[in-house]
Amino acid sequence: MAAVSLDLREFLQPSEEDPPGIWIASLLADGKSPRTIRSYNESGVQLFDFLEAHQMPTEVSKIDKKHVSAYISDVLADRSASTAGLRYRSLSVLFNYMVEDGWIDDSPMRTMSHPKQEQKVVPVVGAEALTKLLKVCAGTDFLDRRDHALISFMIDTGVRVGEVVGMSVDDVHFVSRSVLIRGKGSRQRTVAMGPKALSAMNKYRALRNHQKQAEETDRWWFSVRGPLTTSGVTQILRRRCDEAGIDRIRPHQLRHTFAHVWFCLLYT
Repeated sequence: MAAVSLDLREFLQPSEEDPPGIWIASLLADGKSPRTIRSYNESGVQLFDFLEAHQMPTEVSKIDKKHVSAYISDVLADRSASTAGLRYRSLSVLFNYMVEDGWIDDSPMRTMSHPKQEQKVVPVVGAEALTKLLKVCAGTDFLDRRDHALISFMIDTGVRVGEVVGMSVDDVHFVSRSVLIRGKGSRQRTVAMGPKALSAMNKYRALRNHQKQAEETDRWWFSVRGPLTTSGVTQILRRRCDEAGIDRIRPHQLRHTFAHVWFCLLYT
């Protein structure tokens, strides 16, 4: 019989303000590289956010194969097969650790198969759908301003969702109308904001500065629970698409749509 069942969150580091959880502390003690720990933790946090958002159990003894499979399927629907494979491997390490350390009796992934490496065509989002999506965020409260700015920025710049949630206050430069983006492998680049995104970001900034969370984090995007995660952005899009009465849009579709629009402008 396993020890007292803990919540998945207790094994992770949900935000930079939180202390390392049980698993993360173990990885630190083992001398794992910061990059490896960050990748492992991100996979665990995304699984936690997914389970919580879909009202699935987050208590580790109650997480089973169908819950993890649902999360991996969600990743496959939005990201590349290689990303899904990375999440699969990271979570395998997490659950194997729990078994070895006596927190659970068996890994929910023991009989799962590695995601197939199939490339999917990412559909482009049409102008009508984008208009409807932005229209449902046209209110004046904090969440409306945030969601309108978030979606406008992603449409306007084609930035990856992981890069979006990593933005800090100091990365956003309104005078130069640009944002410093920190990509994979510590690579940095600057993206320009168009007039509509700039306007939306300015309105969000005005309300952001009056939120309690603004005093607790330097992350540019946050909710009442703390800094936004990639899973949080997916949930925002899911909710707003439902409100707009359109097919659900994944974060990667906005990036793909940006690339498609620029290709058409340059070559047609």
